[in-house]
Amino acid sequence: MRRGHPAGPPAGRAHRQSLVPFREFGDRAGEASTLTNLGIVHEHQGRYEDAHDHHRRALHLYRETGSRIGETVVLNNLGLVCQRQGRYDQARRHHRDALHLCRTFGFPGDEAESLNGLAETARLAQAVDDHDSALALAREVSELSPRAGSRPRRPGARPPRPRPCRPRPRPRPPGP
Repeated sequence: MRRGHPAGPPAGRAHRQSLVPFREFGDRAGEASTLTNLGIVHEHQGRYEDAHDHHRRALHLYRETGSRIGETVVLNNLGLVCQRQGRYDQARRHHRDALHLCRTFGFPGDEAESLNGLAETARLAQAVDDHDSALALAREVSELSPRAGSRPRRPGARPPRPRPCRPRPRPRPPGP
């Protein structure tokens, strides 16, 4: 990774250094958040085993502290790491667990993330000719998706026109 990239070596060092005070003061939530960030950095670096390890430790801490939203985010992150490793059954399990938490505790944005994770897992399984897994996942996503905000259409009605995607404005760098 090039220097200065958000997932480059400086980011990993900064997160590792910030773990020390969280651990010293017993701030389990801060430690979990930092482990999550470290997992994301390692995932972007292609260090999937390290990413998986950091996310698993963060998951344990979020469960210990009762942070359901943290647990949901980490489960989706674990699903992404497993996807990149080609472990589609585990990816599916993590996204399903996250989806269950989203629906139980009312996290609609993360619910969409979980459904997207399931759909992407199905697409990847299809790409490697794991047709049975892909088909099962596709069925699962289509059964679960109506809860994520889609509305049934009248028979014979035309599908809605897609809306143009507007890019988010980029933050401006601080001026002199």
